[in-house]
Amino acid sequence: RPERADLPPGVPNLTSPWLLWLTWELEERWRILHAAWRLHGDAAAGRLLQRELAALATWEKFTEMNDQTGLGAAHLAGCLALALANPQGWDPALLASARTAAAKLIAGDFVPWFAKQWTADKPLTQQRLVNIPVIALARAAELARVTGSPRLATFDRRMIEILRVWARFRTGPEHHTEGTTYDGYLLDSVTGWLATH
Repeated sequence: RPERADLPPGVPNLTSPWLLWLTWELEERWRILHAAWRLHGDAAAGRLLQRELAALATWEKFTEMNDQTGLGAAHLAGCLALALANPQGWDPALLASARTAAAKLIAGDFVPWFAKQWTADKPLTQQRLVNIPVIALARAAELARVTGSPRLATFDRRMIEILRVWARFRTGPEHHTEGTTYDGYLLDSVTGWLATH
């Protein structure tokens, strides 16, 4: 995990999402390696993917540089969930490290974030259903299912409730949307979560 001091200066008066940008690059790389391994039988791609995902176990946290749980953690969760869903062919030590990373991500980042973000005493309004926190919850629930986390039931219950409310807002007279592209981005994460059911 890069440290703030390792990152180039950002745009003045703007917190640059360097970690998110890095995560997007890693996600693209890891999805390509995963496809090469699982769909085309490229063992070298599989070994490289396993080593890189296992290295996430050395990260102390997965929050953004501003210590917020957001898209970066969500993308890492999605990558781990995709790769860990099928343990066949994994090196046992690398699999254990990748599972350690997944457990740290859930317990250290998603659990405390969930307690603040998705408390049951706050109504699910359009303002609360912005895409980034919903994306993070969908990916947290996806990773929880793949890893057998004890947090699965809590994450899933809230995600199902949120999806139902979001669909009502999206198709009802309130017509909640963040725009076609952004809603597609949200639904990519939601369908990743649904695919684990």
